[in-house]
Amino acid sequence: MKNTKTTISKRAVKLQALSMAFFMLLAFPMESLAYTIIGEGTIANTGMSEPTYAMNPNARGIDASTMTLQQIEDAKGAWLWADTTGNGLAERYYFLNSDSYLVNTVTPDGLTVDPLGRWTVNGHVMVRMSSDQNAVNLAKVRAAQLHGNSFTGIYSGPITFQNTKTKYYTMEITETSETVLNVLLLDDDGLDTITYTYVGKNIPHPGIIMFKSNKKDQESYLLFSDYNTIVYYNYDGSIAGQLSKIG
Repeated sequence: MKNTKTTISKRAVKLQALSMAFFMLLAFPMESLAYTIIGEGTIANTGMSEPTYAMNPNARGIDASTMTLQQIEDAKGAWLWADTTGNGLAERYYFLNSDSYLVNTVTPDGLTVDPLGRWTVNGHVMVRMSSDQNAVNLAKVRAAQLHGNSFTGIYSGPITFQNTKTKYYTMEITETSETVLNVLLLDDDGLDTITYTYVGKNIPHPGIIMFKSNKKDQESYLLFSDYNTIVYYNYDGSIAGQLSKIG
């Protein structure tokens, strides 16, 4: 028969060692995954604890394989959008604290982050417009030069419909012909694929070009004011916001 006291003692030592390892990781994170964070970033509303993290330019990625799920949950982490390259596009990271974020794992709320710590859905890196306005302005110029007179590109921006909270939308559009657009819709809820077909000019709003979705159960429209801008309207005709081509 096993000695119960000895077993409990070994377990306590093991738990203490795991706890110490966790705090050592936070104090001395891995050097191989260091990224400078550019821009202010915003913490998404995940329903979890949301401390206001100071933006640390030397934040490090921590591989979750070295931690238990309980240790990750105890860190009370939160999601953060950050532009790590200054290209006008922000990716979403799961920060344990102001100095450390998870890489190469599934987060406590069930989302996947890649070896660089970026939120991915089915292997696709999720992005949205950066909070660094200077980087965004430069991205708009590059995107317009890159794609010219084409609807192809990455569009993103905040939309605030009447009596609703502001929400970011991002669309990765490929113009497959003069009348057909293949669209990847990205937001905080995930990823969706939709095909849109050209239907003509919008009568209430002169100069607006309309494309209609091919989904019978999810009818929607894309309204372009030019090749670089998608406009959203409220029911009363006022502008709710727009998506700008930044990639």
